[in-house]
Amino acid sequence: NIQEEKENIRQELNDLRDNINDQIKKIDQRLESASDEAKEKLQDARKELEADRNEVDKTLDEVKDATEETWDDIKEGTDKTFAKVKDKVKSASESIADFFEKN
Repeated sequence: NIQEEKENIRQELNDLRDNINDQIKKIDQRLESASDEAKEKLQDARKELEADRNEVDKTLDEVKDATEETWDDIKEGTDKTFAKVKDKVKSASESIADFFEKN
């Protein structure tokens, strides 16, 4: 059922978006008290996460607008985007956590 698939993918993407927003909030909290060097690294990480969030938003729109005729192509692209962004966010989360431990 296409509607179920769309709903499942939408939920996964929304969860990923929430994770990205959580990471951005953590960065924002640390930016206030960070050294200049740390601020630069945190701002770079924040920009990357914002780009990832924009990609998730774009993909959510594509899923929402998908028709039965376009669903297979959209689903394939969505699966690739989800996997790529999820890996990037996981890596960024680990880097941020490591950075926070050292600073």
